[in-house]
Amino acid sequence: PAVDLLKKAYSNQRLISHTGMLKTEVFLGDKTSSAIVEIQQKEGKVRTNYKSDVSSGLSIIDDEKKTMTIDSKNNTVTISPILELSNDISLLLSNYNIVSKGSEKIAERQTQIIQVIPKHKGNPSMKLWIDIKNFLILKREYYNSDNILVSKTFYTQINFNAKINDEIFIPPSNASYLNSDLDAQKTEKDDIPFSIIQPKYLPVGYILDGYYLFKPPSGKGVQIKYTNGLNSISILEVVPPIGRHRMRWGWRRGREMQGCRFIDNLQGRAIKINREGLNITIVGDISENELQKIADNIK
Repeated sequence: PAVDLLKKAYSNQRLISHTGMLKTEVFLGDKTSSAIVEIQQKEGKVRTNYKSDVSSGLSIIDDEKKTMTIDSKNNTVTISPILELSNDISLLLSNYNIVSKGSEKIAERQTQIIQVIPKHKGNPSMKLWIDIKNFLILKREYYNSDNILVSKTFYTQINFNAKINDEIFIPPSNASYLNSDLDAQKTEKDDIPFSIIQPKYLPVGYILDGYYLFKPPSGKGVQIKYTNGLNSISILEVVPPIGRHRMRWGWRRGREMQGCRFIDNLQGRAIKINREGLNITIVGDISENELQKIADNIK
């Protein structure tokens, strides 16, 4: 029953029209940050209006093909393509056990709680509260590979009968339109404009998800992404401009280990290496030992 419930939840998330207030809390050490957003969803389209002080005036429209970020304070709309995401849940089910954990009311709706537990240690997990009538996920808790709660998102209010006008999914015509130049674009391996190095070792359960071209501050870059159905490991390979050999962008803190630099952050860990003229960063919410094995097998 828990597996069937999860399957229905995955297939129904974009189909249930509703409005609601959603709160997200993110935990980093002893610090907590939070955001409150208004959700308006209809026929697969979602508009998110940020209500928190720092982000108030910001809205995001997602039409499943692109996102349009509306900044009402600066009267701009930034358009970003959405990377293709698979709705196939079979990979997740092959790597995780799905366990029922009772029931609870969220936003005055009855939910079934299920836990998504990794079959292979050292991977993240999550807990979901699924509406028993329409299978919408009303609450989600995410635990990192050390089994520490790092974020939770939950509805405080929800309305499945609200009238939603189609006009809210159309950005203002008098705004300045911008195209994001930071987004990755999926590509084929043969179309990558430089020679890449792929690891000869991956943790159990991970498969290739795809290749994504991106624009670092300088040089050319590609993201090689692997997934186990819930978690992902990314290998970022950058060809620096002539005369530059070290990647200096994006690094704020870390420590040296076995000739590599480790970085810890909310999403997991990262390690930086240099191979055959490439600046390579391996990013994933996995153990340092597994990161090191991947790094040792990139050659």
